[in-house]
Amino acid sequence: MSNYTKDNLIHNKSKSEITKEINLSVIDCFENAKNISKIMIKENFGTIIFFGSSRGLKSDVGISGYSISKNAINGLSKSISREMARFNITSNYLSLGFFESPLFNKIDTKTKIKLIDKTDKKNPGDINSVINSIYFLYKSRYVTGSIIKIDGGYA
Repeated sequence: MSNYTKDNLIHNKSKSEITKEINLSVIDCFENAKNISKIMIKENFGTIIFFGSSRGLKSDVGISGYSISKNAINGLSKSISREMARFNITSNYLSLGFFESPLFNKIDTKTKIKLIDKTDKKNPGDINSVINSIYFLYKSRYVTGSIIKIDGGYA
């Protein structure tokens, strides 16, 4: 669940900023999945769940690096799903919306309202929705390579 993003337009983004975003958000996830999959292969069982973002998959103004990283993680999850299915290992991507959290609470009120207004639910999510989805993925051995959206109907 590592993540780093710096909001700015692509023409203002430096190579070092985009590299940092990709290294922290993609390469670290790759390394963690690689290491844990070795254990799961020995056990012939496992569930890998990547946490992502509906806003990142869709993209938005000023979040090119974030969007690149979230789409890359989705691709990684799908690749792992195909590679690891023979070892009884599933891999899925939880595409999260906006949740009451320290990170979300750092956003100014005007921006929060604008983001929440893009959802059908018109309010931030609660952690129980995420917990229930994790439990579902752990118990559902036939669900793999999927994007599970927990985003309140983010448009």
